[in-house]
Amino acid sequence: MANFQPSNNYLSYETEAYLKSVDDRLSWVKKLGVWHLSGGNGETICGKPMLGNNYAKYIPENERIKCPTCFK
Repeated sequence: MANFQPSNNYLSYETEAYLKSVDDRLSWVKKLGVWHLSGGNGETICGKPMLGNNYAKYIPENERIKCPTCFK
């Protein structure tokens, strides 16, 4: 597992810890607020492509909708 560096975005401490615990999966938030996780391979855990911009720094956690497949 790579070195974990807490980000400077809106993620809570608990979420940062969770993301660390899932083997460096990345937060990927679509423009409409759907929150996915990715292993950094160009697509999300649920298979959606990581196209466009990542809004993880701009859409607060409490305004996101967790993807049910990524957050099993």
